[in-house]
Amino acid sequence: MISEEVGDANEGSTKNPFDLRRSAGGSVALGALVSSACTPLAIGADFDGALRRSACANGVFAFTYSNSLHTVGQIFHNGFCEKSFQSELYSTGSMVRFYEDLVLCSKIFDPYSELKKIGLPMKVFYIEEFPPEVRCESPSKQIRRQLREVIRVLEEHHSLPTYRLALRVMKHASRIHKSTFEDFEGAALADFVAKSRGDLGGSGLYVELMKALFGSSRQTIPVLFSILRKRLLKSDNSENRAFQVRLESFRKNLSELLKRENGVLISLSSPTTPRFQNYSLFSEKNVVYTSLWSALALPTLQCPVGFDGCLPMGIQISGAHGSEETILNVARMVTKRFGGWQQPRLTA
Repeated sequence: MISEEVGDANEGSTKNPFDLRRSAGGSVALGALVSSACTPLAIGADFDGALRRSACANGVFAFTYSNSLHTVGQIFHNGFCEKSFQSELYSTGSMVRFYEDLVLCSKIFDPYSELKKIGLPMKVFYIEEFPPEVRCESPSKQIRRQLREVIRVLEEHHSLPTYRLALRVMKHASRIHKSTFEDFEGAALADFVAKSRGDLGGSGLYVELMKALFGSSRQTIPVLFSILRKRLLKSDNSENRAFQVRLESFRKNLSELLKRENGVLISLSSPTTPRFQNYSLFSEKNVVYTSLWSALALPTLQCPVGFDGCLPMGIQISGAHGSEETILNVARMVTKRFGGWQQPRLTA
C-alpha cells in the first residue's frame, strides 16, 4: 500500500510482462496477471491509486467508480479509524485488458447506469504536469507528446473543446498527499503496516532491513524504508489538518466544475514508463500522479495509450460523481485511436 513494488521472499519482486527487469507498478500484482492473460479481469483495492499505477505499468485498463468507495475501517478492522481522512483514499475497482470488458464490469459496480443520460462531454480539461514545488519527476518527452496527441485527437476527430488547467493548489499536491496518511484518531499508515506484519516493531525493522539488503527479507525494500521514514520524521498535526482543509476545498471546486460543464479531466497516470526494480526508493513523490485523484474521491479510469519502445504508457480520465458513462465514452474514443492493450513483447 505504501510501495510501488510487490513481491515475497520465495519469488522476489513481481515482474513486468513487457520487461522482466522492470517494476510491475503499484502495491498490487494484478496488473501483471491481467496483462499476461492469466485472468480476464480482476477486482482490487485502489488504495492511494495503487490499482491504476499497476494497470498503467502493465498496459491495461483500471476503473474506480463513484459508488465503490468504502471506509478503510470496514476493510482493516484493526487499523485506521473510520473517521480518518484516510477513509477517502480507499476504493475498489476493476482491471481488464479490453475496453468491452470494462463496460461489462461497470455494470457490476453500477447496475443502474443504463438509466443515466449518456452523452459526450461538453468540455475536456487536462493537466500536463505538476508544478516544480511538488518535486516529482516531470513527464518524459514521449509521454508528454502522447498526452498532447490524445488531446489533439479529441479536438480534431471528435470536435471536443479542450482546456489546459493550471491550478495553484497543485503546487501543494505532494504535501496534501502526505497529510492524508496521518491519522489523528487511529494509527498512521506506516504504523499499521508495521503492526500487521508483526516482526517490524522496535529493532525488528533494522534486522529486516539488513536481511533485505541480502535478499532474504519477506518485505520489499521500499516498504521497509517507508516505515523507517515514518519513525524518524515526525509530522505536524496542525499542518496536516490545514492541508486536509485545502484538499476538501479543491475536491468541492473541481467536482462542481466537472459536473457543471459535463466534463472530464485528463491527466497522466505516470510521468515515465515502468522503471527498473526498486527505483521507487528514489521516486516516491511520483505516486502523486495517481494518489491525488484517490484523495479527491473522483471516479477515475486508467487508459493505455500506446508504447514508448516496448513499454506501455497511460493516461487517467476523471469525472464528477455519477459520470461513469461520460468517462467510458471518452475512453472509447481514445482506445479507438491508440489501440488499448497489446500483447506483451517480452524483453528479458
